[in-house]
Amino acid sequence: MLILGVDERAGDKGRSDTLIAATVNPTKNKIQMLSIPRDTKTTIPGYDSNPHKINAAYAYGGVKMTDATTTQFLNGIPFNYYIKINMEGFRDLVNAVGGVDVVNDKDGLTLASQSSEGNKKVFNKGKIHLNGEDALAYVRIRKSDAEGDFGRQKRQQQVMSAVAEKALSTGLIWRFDGILNAIGDNIQTDFTMNDITRIAKDYRSTLSNVENLQVKGEGSRIDGGPWYYVVSDAERTRLHDELAENLGMK
Repeated sequence: MLILGVDERAGDKGRSDTLIAATVNPTKNKIQMLSIPRDTKTTIPGYDSNPHKINAAYAYGGVKMTDATTTQFLNGIPFNYYIKINMEGFRDLVNAVGGVDVVNDKDGLTLASQSSEGNKKVFNKGKIHLNGEDALAYVRIRKSDAEGDFGRQKRQQQVMSAVAEKALSTGLIWRFDGILNAIGDNIQTDFTMNDITRIAKDYRSTLSNVENLQVKGEGSRIDGGPWYYVVSDAERTRLHDELAENLGMK
């Protein structure tokens, strides 16, 4: 499935701030979550050959264009489903499952944009409980993390996994329609209730084995212009092969 985190506002379609490709294999009992950096250099199907950042695909053509662009970037990996989450919806989704517990492996993580000392949220090392507001701050942290954007990607994957595990372990998934109604238009998906029921039955155990994948590349300015995260063809092939193996693709 393709998981998109967007920051849409009135009059502004926005871009995909978060892009995660996830594969689930119940036979191997394994989930893979691959975060693709938003500044990744790529081409967008149907547009000129000039490089684009992969997060621009959503601005050009929404979920459909993001799906096509990500499949092309991953050398043909298909997506059966998508989940699009606006930032407000992410907060509401965490609240809808009663918050989540995660293990933070770093001390003193702070959201840099919170300039008021009284409102500054600091996350210390160890097991922490996150409500919706806390979770939104936790997954946005980048500057106070030595790993930068990669650390943020890990936290995004961590919280998404925790939400799924909480929903399945408590039976909340059987009230999936109610959860979607509670969070309104801030989350869109092409999962049906029948899909959710089948996945909850057949794929639940995979949540105990989540492999977090990263895209290896390097930052570069193209002809003195915008900054891109440049990924080699060899790395794209490696990522394709990793995902294809878990999907059982020939």
